[in-house]
Amino acid sequence: MEAVKSRTLERALADDLVSHMVSIRKGAGISQYELARLSGITRPNIYNIEKRNQSPKIDVMVKLLAAMGCTLYITDITKELNEQGELVNKFLYY
Repeated sequence: MEAVKSRTLERALADDLVSHMVSIRKGAGISQYELARLSGITRPNIYNIEKRNQSPKIDVMVKLLAAMGCTLYITDITKELNEQGELVNKFLYY
């Protein structure tokens, strides 16, 4: 049960990270093609990450975010879970 809860949490965090990255990209008016040029990550790779066809790797996400002037930070999420282990709010990755 703990392994399932852990995978669910990991998937939720990854989905949240990707959602924020897409929001930042679109808010800045940057196309996937432009982000690929700026970051050195291929456009098909960016597309697959955004469509959740592949899990984002940390080094790729750092490159994508850095190309848009953003970064990741580490925070303690244990205070952000309810009794069922579900996220109670979204995290920002700026």
